[in-house]
Amino acid sequence: MVIVYTANDYIEGNLVKGLLESQGIDTYVNGEYLQGGIGELMPMGHIKLSVEDEDESAAQRVIERYENGEFQIGDD
Repeated sequence: MVIVYTANDYIEGNLVKGLLESQGIDTYVNGEYLQGGIGELMPMGHIKLSVEDEDESAAQRVIERYENGEFQIGDD
């Protein structure tokens, strides 16, 4: 397992997880329940996404496309 992404919050973490899984990459969310400690913990950076080692490069390509704004909601 390798961490491929650190999200700002729970919503972004699950959004990126969904993008990765839509591309056939099994993704695991770590730290999603740490946001319950807000006030005692910094409010960002606790959500980390992990994938299997062999999926790392494919996951990085999907994440790069996400960060470049290539995934958008259509007007359908």
